[in-house]
Amino acid sequence: MKTIKLFISSPGDVAQEREICRRVIARLNREFSGRAQLDGYFWEYEPMEITQDYQEQIPPPSSFDIFVCILWSRLGSRLHSRYQLPDGRPCRSGTEFEFVDAVEGRKRNDGTPEILVWVNKTQPMIPLEPEKDYEQRIQQWRLLKTFLDEWTRDDDEGVFKGAVNSYRRLDKFEEMTEIKLRKLIERRLGD
Repeated sequence: MKTIKLFISSPGDVAQEREICRRVIARLNREFSGRAQLDGYFWEYEPMEITQDYQEQIPPPSSFDIFVCILWSRLGSRLHSRYQLPDGRPCRSGTEFEFVDAVEGRKRNDGTPEILVWVNKTQPMIPLEPEKDYEQRIQQWRLLKTFLDEWTRDDDEGVFKGAVNSYRRLDKFEEMTEIKLRKLIERRLGD
């Protein structure tokens, strides 16, 4: 029986989607029972120790078979300056750090991990008060938009250079996540 490791990455604004991924993985584990064991990694269920920061305790996404990134209104929490992108720029968030590690791993490992990026296309509600929270949310929104543009658009050519999976409703997210993960698992099993 083959073990297929899935890394679920996201900032903290998509907790419902993360729980949906847990349910989908459980259903797919039953469906592929005897042929594959799906091992979903969710950092929030891991024992995090106070002697290291969060990112130090999270395994590299490049060591997984499938990387799922879920985004909506923010890019995520800033990391210490020691976390840098391959080009030397500082990482804007843990989510970006994980995503780039998965992309770099895919280049080194013949297409593994396979990468699914989900973007919730509903407009987030950003309250005007308190002003400090408003400014932080607007900054996060801008970081997310910049990140997505960098990975999906070629402004020189005026074309898309990367694809994302989008959704507006949680029920559709669940349905489509199950369908797409099933296809990736079948591909890994050679079905």
